[in-house]
Amino acid sequence: MDIEEQIGIEEAMSGRYLDYSLSVITGRALPDVRDGLKPVHRRILFSMNELNLGYKTPYKKSARIVGDVIGKYHPHGDTAVYDAMVRMAQDFSMNMPLIDGQGNYGSIDGDNAAAMRYTEARMSKMGQLMLADIGNKTVDFKPNYDDSLKEPEVLPTVIPSLLLNGTVGIAVGMSTTIPPHNLNELLDALMYVIKLSDKQKSRKETVLNNLLRIVKGPDFPTNGIIFGRAGIVDAYRTGKGKIRIRGRVDVDDTGKTTKLVITELPYLVNKTKLIESIASLVREKTIDGISDIMDSSDRHGMSLIITLKKGAYSEIVLNKLYKHTDLEKNMTINMLAIVNGVPKRLNLLDYLTHFIDFRRTVVIRRTLNELEGLNKRLHITNGLLKALDIIDEVISVIRTSKSDRDALDSLMSLGFTEVQSKTIMELKLKRLTNLALVKLEDEREELVDRIEECDTILSSTENVDKEIISEWKDVKSIFKVTSRTEIVDDYDDIGIEDIIPNEQMVVTITHRGYIKRVPAALYRTQERGGTGKKSSTVYEDDFLKDLYTMYSHDTIIFVTKFGKAFRLKVYKLPEGSRTSKGKNIVNLIELEKGDKIVSMIPASDSIGKDASLLTVTKLGMVKQTNMSEYEKIRSTGIIALKINDGDEVLGAAINDPSYRSLMLITSNGKAIRFRTALLKLYSRSTKGVKGIDLRGDDYVVDFVLLKSKEKILVVTESGIGKVSESKDYRTQGRGGSGLIGIKLNDKTGKVRAMEVLEDNKDVMFLTSSGKLIRVNPNQQRSAGRNTTGVKFIKLDKGETLVGMSKAEKE
Repeated sequence: MDIEEQIGIEEAMSGRYLDYSLSVITGRALPDVRDGLKPVHRRILFSMNELNLGYKTPYKKSARIVGDVIGKYHPHGDTAVYDAMVRMAQDFSMNMPLIDGQGNYGSIDGDNAAAMRYTEARMSKMGQLMLADIGNKTVDFKPNYDDSLKEPEVLPTVIPSLLLNGTVGIAVGMSTTIPPHNLNELLDALMYVIKLSDKQKSRKETVLNNLLRIVKGPDFPTNGIIFGRAGIVDAYRTGKGKIRIRGRVDVDDTGKTTKLVITELPYLVNKTKLIESIASLVREKTIDGISDIMDSSDRHGMSLIITLKKGAYSEIVLNKLYKHTDLEKNMTINMLAIVNGVPKRLNLLDYLTHFIDFRRTVVIRRTLNELEGLNKRLHITNGLLKALDIIDEVISVIRTSKSDRDALDSLMSLGFTEVQSKTIMELKLKRLTNLALVKLEDEREELVDRIEECDTILSSTENVDKEIISEWKDVKSIFKVTSRTEIVDDYDDIGIEDIIPNEQMVVTITHRGYIKRVPAALYRTQERGGTGKKSSTVYEDDFLKDLYTMYSHDTIIFVTKFGKAFRLKVYKLPEGSRTSKGKNIVNLIELEKGDKIVSMIPASDSIGKDASLLTVTKLGMVKQTNMSEYEKIRSTGIIALKINDGDEVLGAAINDPSYRSLMLITSNGKAIRFRTALLKLYSRSTKGVKGIDLRGDDYVVDFVLLKSKEKILVVTESGIGKVSESKDYRTQGRGGSGLIGIKLNDKTGKVRAMEVLEDNKDVMFLTSSGKLIRVNPNQQRSAGRNTTGVKFIKLDKGETLVGMSKAEKE
């Protein structure tokens, strides 16, 4: 009576699902760390090798290859096999295609490959390297699915295919995403690691740091740009990281309309779908400013042309394209592979070490197999040479023998082995010439030399490594590849500040929002009345608005006209020359429509906890808020203050207990000074209090914070300025109408700016045409409060003074 074992359904399902999971993980979805291939790719290449489809042989129909793969090694659907084969032939999917395809194998536009009955294929030169020495017992073979044939467990590849071409796979409960890399960088890294001693290898941190200098990062077949190295460093150190990839876009503003020309796409982005997504966003008005999209790509390269509407900012449109389309995308790197039958996440050093160990095994097994063959051949050659020495006796023995067996025994009695005796019996008469004798002697000499070489290789690991390095150098000389993908530093990366010099910079911003940083050393001191030096190239309807001198590591708080606050490091600003126009601020900060920057405020880490941000509006409202409320500012900004209808923020500054009073000045020359102690701390979402009572169409143009006995410089739009003592402006109550700060007339024009002078600082004046002049105003004598002043800068006809700022002395 049979006894059936009964188990619970949960246990049965669990066990079978585990078996299924392991089968998917190890036999379908994840690559082997040694050859970097999944089983289907390995079987395709092996089957092509069996069909003798090398890179110099004629092409064969893809259907024939797929049929062989399915019938002999991979009993799955033909579509899955052909799709895998197609990808190995696409130069936009793989850095170094392993298959040389003839016919339609798809395109970056998303076009599918033609049916397998129409296309042909053979192995590429790189693909053939994957099978180098496959017949020399370099790898183990296993039975195929029906035990009728043998297939290799792994291919004896010379190249580090796992990182070279990358892979993507989704198993059960785990996945792998490995981007492609540059061949030369990988081979250089392998040669570096293989030369390390055990003691050097133990310093893993140092080794990884050196590897990061050799392998710069992923290198995609579609080129593109990688922003930031932090994700690359994470991936190479831990096996997991996230990188940001952008397409390459050129801005063409030489014609009547500005055009964005996309010449490269992020890896695995479908061009047709990208065009469709852009068109959809334009229809939905998510992206404004685009009038036309045209695909001008041809066999010479990609060219996707986006024409902008008149007046549209290219930076704004480009930022929206990056944000809403696959023109910018993230890739999560997860370097998971099968190691000794088990899935394992690998860092860069782990992978290189595993591949080196594999190559050592392959070279040792190949050399042992070759040595075995050489010794066999040498044994036969020695027998033939010996037989030629006693050829008459050998012939006589064979002639007198009754049978083959007798002849064999007779030859063995002469001192020949069985193998040598059989070879002698098969010897043709033409091999008995003197020329044949010379050839045999030369062959024996060559065999002896090669045997010595093999013995030398096998004598030490160091010699095995030399053989491996020699092969890699040969590969480098054959495939002379260059890097395709550009890697750009992202200043948001952790620790990036450590490698940036803390240099003094002049930061300027124009009325239209073009901002830049320029080394302060490019400007030199001039005498009063000088004509100035060009500081920026501006549009006809633009002019320089603000200038500050600060250091690369300083933080800038940007306050906008609508009362929002943003935060950036100086080194994140685009660096330019004295005459460059810079980059529009909207490319760095997300501003609302109609909003603009009114103040850039240095806010270094040395600012105390009791410091506050002081804001002043055009209609005379003042407010201060503790700086702690501005420590964490999101990329979209935060509210700095609320403003009344018809009002706007004039500017902002850092206030701390060292300042005793605040002074405002209006366009009509009215000034009011009151104690900062009268100002309470308000939250960011409040409006503040009235600072000055304005009359008529007057409005506030500038303000300064005062400590005790300072000199104050007031300048007008015509370039006339006056230096006065702060004591001349008596302290009043907040909200009054103020005193006369400077005497105005038709020649002076309206008041433009006001600044507190310092002995160790110059003043830089900015004009509407973009000129800048550095002056030492401390050489000017002080004048009374109710006076006009003197000419500080010569202006051309129609040119006005738009602002000034203090700057460190050179």
